[in-house]
Amino acid sequence: MRRKIVSGLGGVTLIWFLSSCFMLNGFVLLDYTLEPNQVTKARFTLRATNFESTNPDGFRGAQYEFVLVGVTTDGGLTAGTAKWGTNGTFGGPTTMASNGTLLTAIMSNGCGSNGLNVTDITGMTFKAYVTPTKIGDGNKYEQKALVDVNIKAKAGATPGDEWNVVGVAGQWWDDGDDTPESGADIFFCSGIGTSRARIVA
Repeated sequence: MRRKIVSGLGGVTLIWFLSSCFMLNGFVLLDYTLEPNQVTKARFTLRATNFESTNPDGFRGAQYEFVLVGVTTDGGLTAGTAKWGTNGTFGGPTTMASNGTLLTAIMSNGCGSNGLNVTDITGMTFKAYVTPTKIGDGNKYEQKALVDVNIKAKAGATPGDEWNVVGVAGQWWDDGDDTPESGADIFFCSGIGTSRARIVA
């Protein structure tokens, strides 16, 4: 059985330093005040790093990139579609598919350490999004990839309420069958960020 690899964290955007093609450098909502039915974007800023590194299980090079977005369960927000590389880098822009199997595998394996794990975040409903192909950073360390996920205020959202949004970025090291599998695959988490939106009239 291959083992998952996790590492430390720090800061508001929590960066986990490990061998991965892209590290999370920032997570924000582009608009923090939303009217009912209004849509904003949760933006991940990812930095290319360590393309030639090898993890202990021998995986190397390009792998699938994923993000998780969580919104408060039974709250006033919903997560919609996602795009990779909206700034035109690293094969983007391209749609990231929502993948429930990937989410289940990540939640089963866990993703984090030093007292913080995505499975320990309560009261949130997560969706997982993954790139359609494996992404290599090509040693382009001066470039960044932006990932945008649509966040919508529900039609019945109540003005004055505030709701949390959590973003997780990471990498899926597949064992060759292109199917996320807990225990067979490895899931790197390169960072977690949090934000909050207020509903306005």
